[in-house]
Amino acid sequence: MRFLISLLSITLIIVACKTSNKTSKSDQSKPACREMILLEVPLDSLQFDHFTIDSLLIKDQCLEIKVSYGGGCGEADFDLYLSNRIMESMPPKTLLYLTFNDQDPCRSIVKKKLKFSLKPLKKFADRGGIYLKIAGTEKSVLYQIPK
Repeated sequence: MRFLISLLSITLIIVACKTSNKTSKSDQSKPACREMILLEVPLDSLQFDHFTIDSLLIKDQCLEIKVSYGGGCGEADFDLYLSNRIMESMPPKTLLYLTFNDQDPCRSIVKKKLKFSLKPLKKFADRGGIYLKIAGTEKSVLYQIPK
């Protein structure tokens, strides 16, 4: 009888752990879009540690940026700043500043997917689109709402 109770207890613990793991994995697989920050500070006050932008794409009204950098054992934080200047062209263009503050002394290659809300630029997307260029790189993408 004790054996049966022990076996049942172990089975319940294993099932509970697998269920909680599935929940946390599904929460991590769909990170919410973070807000862009309107650039209101001097550029030289922004933190630009070394990183590489692997790709840019627009998905579900978010700008998805895949990056890689050296790290793996400490804190690393990215922010995306939206320039308050729109270049008059067809379609218009604006610069985005992706900042990286690396407090991580490790040297493994880390790949990360960042998502930022495109809500502040929706009016331009509705009117034919706007090019989003990441400052300091050749990476850009056209954000437009299909009609």
